Amino acid sequence: MEFEKMYKEYQPYLFSIAYRMLGSVTDAEDIVHDSLLQMNQKTAHIKDLKSYLAKTTTNHCINFLKSARTQRETYTGTYSYLNHKFILSSSH
Repeated sequence: MEFEKMYKEYQPYLFSIAYRMLGSVTDAEDIVHDSLLQMNQKTAHIKDLKSYLAKTTTNHCINFLKSARTQRETYTGTYSYLNHKFILSSSH
């Protein structure tokens, strides 16, 4: 299937999935674009393209959320909120 035709046909559906999962317009647009670009080369062997694209988009969203959580959990400094509160309360 031609990329432009596939994009016009499936982009609104895939965007609605990605936006509901991510809550961000820009992240949802990026995920949909990546999913459609990735599918551009593999459409010959797929029986139900809409379902396959929905599953691919969902998986991309899950991977994005996992990586975002991992990035948020990474502790890189010496600042500690509990130590900060303790220092502030003991200085009074």
